[in-house]
Parts: sequence; structure tokens; C-alpha cells
Amino acid sequence: MSWPMVKLAEVCDIQMGSAPKGSSYTELSEGIPLVAGASDYGELYPLPKKATTEPTQVCQTGDLIICVRATIGDLNWADKPYCLGRGVAGLRSKAQLDSNYLFYFIRANEHVLYDNSTGSTFPQINKKTIENLLVPLPPVAIQKSIAEKLGKAEMLVKSSLQMEAELNALAKAVFLEMFGDPVCNTKKWPTKTLSQVVSVSSGGTPSKSNDSYWQGDFPWVSPKDMKIDYLSDAIDHISDLVFEETNIKKIPEGTILVVVRGMILAHSIPLAMNLCDIAINQDIKALTVCNDGIETEFLFHCLKNQKDHILSKVSTAAHGTKRLDTPDLLGLEIIVPPLDLQYKYVEIMKKNARMVERYKQSSLTNKQLFDSLMQRAFSGKLDRKKVA
Repeated sequence: MSWPMVKLAEVCDIQMGSAPKGSSYTELSEGIPLVAGASDYGELYPLPKKATTEPTQVCQTGDLIICVRATIGDLNWADKPYCLGRGVAGLRSKAQLDSNYLFYFIRANEHVLYDNSTGSTFPQINKKTIENLLVPLPPVAIQKSIAEKLGKAEMLVKSSLQMEAELNALAKAVFLEMFGDPVCNTKKWPTKTLSQVVSVSSGGTPSKSNDSYWQGDFPWVSPKDMKIDYLSDAIDHISDLVFEETNIKKIPEGTILVVVRGMILAHSIPLAMNLCDIAINQDIKALTVCNDGIETEFLFHCLKNQKDHILSKVSTAAHGTKRLDTPDLLGLEIIVPPLDLQYKYVEIMKKNARMVERYKQSSLTNKQLFDSLMQRAFSGKLDRKKVA
């Protein structure tokens, strides 16, 4: 027999937020802190920027605060009373519903909330949408057991991600220890401009009207692929016909890729190296080392360690697009330490990369297990004997 399904309104008090008067806003030390939306969220608890002396809707310690506009379903716990703005709502479990169980239930049903959202500018949900969510309701003891198991599974995911982050931080620390700040050149190494050590290749987008161009298996890299350091594939693929009939060229393995156009340049400079032959679109430049005094992977890490400096060279075109002009990119000063020191650093990074990949895979596996456990828990398919 499956667990009974009840509407959330039957087992939870739902408190929709309401914006206080603008004239009531004050410093955090003088009023009730205001959570207006996801911009006031922290990792677990809110990090509000302002308070109000005339709160409208106030949640209690232990309530869940859920986003009801834009980033629908995002959650924070109330570690103290907060004024709830119109971008959020408060969820307070009744006796029949464990609050931690509710937390994971909402996480597992964000897609349901989005599917029932309205709004052309940004999605939003109303109280009725939340009230009508159907919750599987096992006994509270089983709810607590499910929430505990999900918490432990999520902790495994976070531990893997934390170790991956620490290894990435170690890579930067080792670089600074061996070579100093590459922008200020604190160790006074010889320098060259980037134009003196690389050749530059551009890419393009095959015609979307020619289906035969998009029926191959050759990786075609665009900025959406540039989320990891080392690329071995791409989301989109093209056919060899592209290279025969257009000016788009293959980019050989071991090339440095940098995004030079797009709104992502407002806050980041995506960099990557390709581990196989690829093609690139017009928003990416490929840098091929052509100087015997520079090792490619050393240059890659050198550029990674001056991302903020490169970001300062990004400009905005007349139509608002962010761009990194080629002269500004190639004008970068690059430190040129002795090759044996560069090779030593690269060997250290290869070992580090293997460890990062191991934790990345561990994180992926744990995430898949966590998602599977969530899906089974809230579809009534979790083995009762294992959660009783």
C-alpha cells in the first residue's frame, strides 16, 4: 500500500510575503531584517541587506523560506524572524509534517512549481499553486528517516565538491609559490607579450539551414561548453562537410581556448584546453603556442591566474555586447620562467588534475545517487524496511 497523498495546505501553514513600505527601510541593526527574494539568500540562512521598521509578514525561527518569483523553489531556513517580501513565502510544518522532509520534498518538486508558474517577464507562483502541491505523507518517523538519509547523501555530494574546490585552490597556491603574481611579476621573470608566444585562430557557426552540416560527430565548441578546464567533447557536433565547404577549420588538440564575446564576460573569462581536435564558434579564440620558451599548459595556468586582470580589459560594444578585443588580449604581458621550472609545475598539475577528476567523478556519482534517492522517496518507491 502506497503512502497517502495530501495537499500541502493540509499539513503546512503557507505565509505569502508582502513588500513593506519603501519609507520603512532601515539599517539591519534597527529593524526586522527583510528577505525580498533569492538575492537575500545565503547557503542555508538568509543574508539580507536591509531591514524594515514596519514589517508586513514575519516568519518564525525554523520556518522554510521559499522563492516564489524568478528562481522559484529556492530555499533558505529562517534562523530568526524575518520580514517576508513579495518574492518569497514562509512554510511552517504542522505536526503531521517533518520540516526537513518538507525541505527535500520542495527540492524534488521545483519542476512542478515551475510548470505551474505564470508571468512573461519572469516566472512566479501564487499561494494556490503551493497549497495544491501533493505531498506523499508517511508516518512522521519515516519522514524523519527519509530526510536523514537524504541529508547524508547530500553531504557526500558536498564533501566531493569541497575537495574538488580545495584541489583547484591548491593549483593556484602552487603557481603563486613557484612563480609569484603573474600580473605584477613579483619574481621579476623575463616577459613577452601574448602576441609573441601564440598564434590566434577564429571560428564560426555553420549554416543552420544546411542540415548536413549538423549531422556529424565532430565536436563544435561554443561558450556554453566552456565550464570546465579540459574539454574532451561538446554539446553540439558537426560533420566533416563543414571543413570542406566553409572557412571553419579544425583546432588541434592541446590548444588554449578563450571566450572573447558574450554577456558572460560581465563577470568571468572562460578558459579551457581541448583534449581532442575540435571546431569553435565565432565567440571563442584559439591560442596555439609558437614559442619554444613557453610550455602550453604553463601558459594556460598563467592566464587562469590573471583572469581578473583580463576581465578589466573587457569592453562593451554599442549594442551592449561584452567583448575582449584581440589587441587587448594579445597585448597581455606573460612571464617566461625557465622551461625546467615550467615543466616541473606542469607535472605537479597533471597529478593534481587526476585527483580533481577523481573527485569530480565521485561528486557526479553521489549526485546521481542523491537524485535517485529523492525521486524514489517522493514517489513512494523507497523500500519501507530501509527507512523505518
